[in-house]
Amino acid sequence: MEPKVWDYNECALCCVKIPAMTLCYVTKPDQPYFLLCDSCYESQITPKLAQ
Repeated sequence: MEPKVWDYNECALCCVKIPAMTLCYVTKPDQPYFLLCDSCYESQITPKLAQ
């Protein structure tokens, strides 16, 4: 691994580390940037989409 290379992001809700090249969800380009892990997306966003 190279020094000073960013190899993960953090979920905006639960702060879990999301490794690079892992499934995650981000907001649309014209909105403020938020990144969610798969678990938070399923528990927080999916139910709201079903309403």
